[in-house]
Amino acid sequence: MKLLILAYAALSLAALTRVNDKNFKEVVIDSGKYVLVDFYADWCRHCMNLMPAIEELAETYADVPEVEVVKINGDEDGRKMTKKYDLPGFPTLLLFHGEEKPIEYEGLRDAESISNFIQLASKIRLPSAAEEVSSLVIQLTDYNFKTDVLWAPYKTLVLFSENDKKSKKLHSIWNDLTGVYAAEEDQVRFGRVDLDPKNKPQIKNMLTLFGVTHSPMILFFDPAKVDADGLKRPAYYSGDLSLSGFTNYVNIVAGLDRDTEGRLSDSAGRSHAIELLFAKNPADVFPFIAQLESQIEKSGVEAMIEQKVLSLVDDLKMLAYYKRAVAHYIKDGKASLERESNRLKTILAGGKANVDTAALDYMQKRYNVLSSLLKH
Repeated sequence: MKLLILAYAALSLAALTRVNDKNFKEVVIDSGKYVLVDFYADWCRHCMNLMPAIEELAETYADVPEVEVVKINGDEDGRKMTKKYDLPGFPTLLLFHGEEKPIEYEGLRDAESISNFIQLASKIRLPSAAEEVSSLVIQLTDYNFKTDVLWAPYKTLVLFSENDKKSKKLHSIWNDLTGVYAAEEDQVRFGRVDLDPKNKPQIKNMLTLFGVTHSPMILFFDPAKVDADGLKRPAYYSGDLSLSGFTNYVNIVAGLDRDTEGRLSDSAGRSHAIELLFAKNPADVFPFIAQLESQIEKSGVEAMIEQKVLSLVDDLKMLAYYKRAVAHYIKDGKASLERESNRLKTILAGGKANVDTAALDYMQKRYNVLSSLLKH
């Protein structure tokens, strides 16, 4: 079932240098460099979670002669250094520069944040990109592809492209896409692989594994989708290279419903199966939802979609609201639904100026549900 992931994991990457008590002075103190040292222990879960970021940093600074990133097992052959620097626990990151007192890093534990710390402390800057890239676009290499794409809990549309003038417009669209789906980060994200020749050592494994042969090339990864032969294969995107083209595609493959400005459409939040039952007999909605929730807990959403009980666009997060709305309808008739619908319509007309995105989305979905019920 995980042959593709295992094949990817088997492709080796450059090793992170491990130091110890004996060579610490030579490699760290006397090197003349700024050296970030990751003090870790094998039994420490937080250390293992941090290690991919440390490995990525080691590769990032591999071609920066003034900076080096290393690790030391503070519970084995690094116990003397652990004691000498009076570490509070594992993991601990210390930045050394000669005999100066090391600086402890206490920020967020991701490669970008740690890299910013190194650059600020050392006053050594990494080469900057030629164009502005949204912070929401995942910059992918062999080092983070597994965790950020193949093993991720969300779907990912990945752009493989060169960093040239021809691709500049496409990169701008990619930035816009992250804004369109900013409220859906738990369901879909957008990654980019820079095919600049200088990046070849950091991306060669994924290029081979996924058969990337030209620029631009766009692949859609769904970690939940497994082919009949047990492999997890990405889908090749061959549609229109425009914001509307990408938006239409993402809406279909991720079961979302946004326009190019990030607004939800009139169908967002609705369940056609529930609406059909409501049109025949509103009271039938309650046992249907109860049975549906039980089946989902037992067999999962995918099984319900395969059995055509649900469609990909049905919003299961709105089941509780359907029950409340139908209960009000049975008790008070259309009047109560109309009052709430008009109230929501007034708020929505004010737009994003006075309501945050998440609240606005939920209001739009509620308005859509009420509008659909009032039509019956």
